Amino acid sequence: MYPEVWTVYILILFFTWLLVLSVFGCSPSMAWTIINLSHFLITCHFFHWKKRTPFAEDQGMYNGLTWWEQIDNGKQFTPNRKFLTIVPVILYLIASYTTEYQHPMLFFNTIAVVVLVVAKFPNMHKESPQSNTDLTLPEAISIIRLFLNYLFNVQNMFKSFLFTLFLFRCCVFFFLID
Repeated sequence: MYPEVWTVYILILFFTWLLVLSVFGCSPSMAWTIINLSHFLITCHFFHWKKRTPFAEDQGMYNGLTWWEQIDNGKQFTPNRKFLTIVPVILYLIASYTTEYQHPMLFFNTIAVVVLVVAKFPNMHKESPQSNTDLTLPEAISIIRLFLNYLFNVQNMFKSFLFTLFLFRCCVFFFLID
């Protein structure tokens, strides 16, 4: 458990928000959306897409695992994993609230949080498309295309909404069973 690292992580997010506000000159709500989507892209790439260890001293023990699967030696429901799961949800709530739940921003923020939270579920552990290599671009495009086809299907929009509500209830339950 590393509360100091958690504090630094939150401070980095906050100061990045201030930097986006000052550099881009956008509204605070748009800055939170930019931070949320940037956080999504960075954490999705480094924690759930990229395989192999960032350190050389493990002699290739974790080459077939993503960085998320390596956290706390693969143990589930640790405080570090709970913290890293709740951060995207809190960013989503902040970004959605500050944009006043407007359609285009709410859609992008919702997609980002659903993908990140689902990727962190324990049953997704070691369930990547390829066992020992990184996901290729055509495979990633086909996965995204399938996901978007499902979301844009008019008949399944209500199911997507119910699924999103279910995910948030699962997240709340996930953090209450400590």
